[in-house]
Amino acid sequence: MQSVKIGRVAFLISKLFSSQLGWGQIAGVSTLYSQNIIHPTTVQMQTIPKILKGRNILCAAETGSGKTLAYLLPIIHRLQADRQEEPFTNSERNIRAVVIVPSRELLL
Repeated sequence: MQSVKIGRVAFLISKLFSSQLGWGQIAGVSTLYSQNIIHPTTVQMQTIPKILKGRNILCAAETGSGKTLAYLLPIIHRLQADRQEEPFTNSERNIRAVVIVPSRELLL
């Protein structure tokens, strides 16, 4: 899959994504905006809404297509939403998410 190139098409897709799928409402997106990452990639548009709905996703795409953020943004969003609903204490050490990565570089 190819990432969406910044330009008119990306703007239209981003606008559609924001309005219909709540891109701007996902926790962590404001931080991405500050880093000038303002358009979701094709991979992110296809996976994030499904992950937010609780579906399991297996995503394969070329390097640089946005897979890491496609997985992490919904996790961050869910963790922050859970924290707001029920703040947890330090004594609660339940596993909240498991992230398995194929290489060391993604851990950094």
